Order: sequence, then structure tokens, then C-alpha cells
Amino acid sequence: TLAGIEACGPGADFREVGRRIQAVADEAGYHICDVFVGHGIGTYFHGAPEVYPYANDVDQGVMRPGMTFTVEPILVEDGDENYLEWDD
Repeated sequence: TLAGIEACGPGADFREVGRRIQAVADEAGYHICDVFVGHGIGTYFHGAPEVYPYANDVDQGVMRPGMTFTVEPILVEDGDENYLEWDD
């Protein structure tokens, strides 16, 4: 998570968050769960932008002062892609 947060700041591309987290995960031998992503917190909780915690080509624009969003990588060992999702 810290690697992704360090990529944040005015004018930063949201894709850089995913690139940085992906680099850390790859180096440590972990898989990143691609089912869940970070998200904006604005007039509603799970709003735009979607903050992908892995390398991607999805253009979410650039960060602007005052934007509030989450960075939520889920790193998994052994390539296990099973998960349990509770109702919100």
C-alpha cells in the first residue's frame, strides 16, 4: 500500500499507483487480487475514480488537490484466487 500511496499527489496518473504496487508484489512473489479496487470517496462512498492496485491501462485521469480516494491492494500468496465477499 505504501508504494501506491507514495505515487499520489497533484498531477499524478492513477495508473502509477497500480504500477508501483505491482512492482512490490512481483518482487515479493505475491499475486494481486484483481476483483477489488480502491475507489473515490465523494458525494457517495464507492465513487469514481477506481484505483486499480495492479499495472493497468485504464485512464482514470490525474489526481487533483482535494481528491479523496482509497488505495486497497490485496496481496495473495501462492496464487490463490479464492475469496469470500460479505454483503455491505
